[in-house]
Parts: sequence; structure tokens; C-alpha cells
Amino acid sequence: MHTHLLPLIPTVDGLPLHPLVIHATIVLVPLAVLAALPIAVRSHWRRRFGWPVAILAVLSWVTVPVAVWSGQDLAADMYGSELTGVLADHERLGTQLPLIVGLFTLATVLVVVLGSVGDRRWTSTSPGDVVPRWWWFLVTGLAIVSLAAGGWAVGQLVIVGHTGSEAVWGHVLGN
Repeated sequence: MHTHLLPLIPTVDGLPLHPLVIHATIVLVPLAVLAALPIAVRSHWRRRFGWPVAILAVLSWVTVPVAVWSGQDLAADMYGSELTGVLADHERLGTQLPLIVGLFTLATVLVVVLGSVGDRRWTSTSPGDVVPRWWWFLVTGLAIVSLAAGGWAVGQLVIVGHTGSEAVWGHVLGN
């Protein structure tokens, strides 16, 4: 049984929502991952660009579930409830993306928040504001998790996109 998760905006100017949202995801996720790299390695860049990068990461994550939901609606409208072959692979891979991109986003936001707290304490003149060594290990560990999850997400986007284009061309060519 199919339920329309986005009944108010299934199309935009007659185009299905799914391809439009996917392109936002394809641009925003890799851009957020590339922007997270400098803030993960340099505290100066984190202080200056951390919050815009965190916002970009959150925006990139928001596009992913919308792409999944709109894809499920589109597939149900075009193919019914039983997906097979490449299209089933595309859907399965796509449903993994919210978790992966969510992990990247959470780790990136934590790097910005904890890093900025630590940076403020580090530059403070109060003697009680010394940042413990484990704090920097925590921020560094989160930065590594952020970049690893981001790289994994970008790799998954490539694979999902490849299976999606196979499914589209198979549908267009009647295979």
C-alpha cells in the first residue's frame, strides 16, 4: 500500500520533485564535505567559517530525506509497489543515505560547537579556562568521523546516482 509522503508538492512546474531534489543533494553534500575539511584541521578556519559550514551540512542533510521520500513516491507512481533489479538497488542504497549524511552532519556540528568552546577557552586569559588534552582528542576524533562519514556519503551518492541513471535509461529504452 502506497502513501504519498509529499502530497502537496509532488511536482514543480510539471517536473517530478525527485530529480530536482536529487540535484540539490548532489551539489550540497559534496560541497559540505569539502567545506568541512578545512574546519576540521585548522582552528582558525573553524572559528571563522565553522557556523556557515555547519549550516551547510544541515541543509545538505535536509535534502536527503526529501529526495528519498520523493523517489519513493515517484517509483510507486511509475512502477507500483514491487521494485526489481536496478531500481530496487537504487531505492535500497538511497534509503541508507539519510543515516550516513546525518552522521556526517552531526559530527560536523559537534566539531564546530565543541571546537569553538575549546577555542574560546584556549584564548581566554582566565587561569581556570584551560582546555584539557582530552577535549582536543574528542574534537579531532569527531573531525575524523565527520570527514570519514562525509567521504562515505559522497561515495554512496555516486553509487546511488549510477544505479538511478541505469534505471532511468532502462526505462527510457524499454529494458
